[in-house]
Amino acid sequence: MDIDTLPIYLDQIKKQMKKNNNVFLSSLSLTHIQAMHLMYLFQNKEGLTLNELTKMVDINKANTTRAIKDLIIKGYVTKENDKIRGFKIKLTDNGKNIAKRFYQKRHNNIKIMLTNFTNQEKKQMLLLMKKIVNNLNKEDEH
Repeated sequence: MDIDTLPIYLDQIKKQMKKNNNVFLSSLSLTHIQAMHLMYLFQNKEGLTLNELTKMVDINKANTTRAIKDLIIKGYVTKENDKIRGFKIKLTDNGKNIAKRFYQKRHNNIKIMLTNFTNQEKKQMLLLMKKIVNNLNKEDEH
C-alpha cells in the first residue's frame, strides 16, 4: 500500500460513516453537530457547561450555542443552573433516548466496518489512530 493513499482511505471511511449516520439523523431532524453534542452529553450524565461541551466537540462557541438552542427547542436538552459553574447542559429523558439510539446506530456501523478484524487488529488499529491524532495535535502546537 502506498502510504500517500492514507488520507484518501480516511476520508472515504469518514464519508461513509457520516452518510450512514445522516440517514438516521435526518429522520430525527438532527444535524451531525447536534448529534455530537448529544453523544458527549450522553457520556457525561451529570451534564456539561457550554465551555466544556465546546471544547469536547471541538467547534467554536457560537456553533455550540446554536446547536444547544436547537436541541432545547426540540426538547432533547435542558439548561440547569449550577451554583458553582454556572449553567449545565443536560439531556432530557427524550434526549437520552435519542442519544442512546444514535449511539447504538454508530456502534452497529462500527461493527459492520470491522467485521473481518480480529480483536487484536481492532486494538492495534485504535492505537495507531490515537498515535496519528497525537502526532497531528503535536504538529498543531508548533
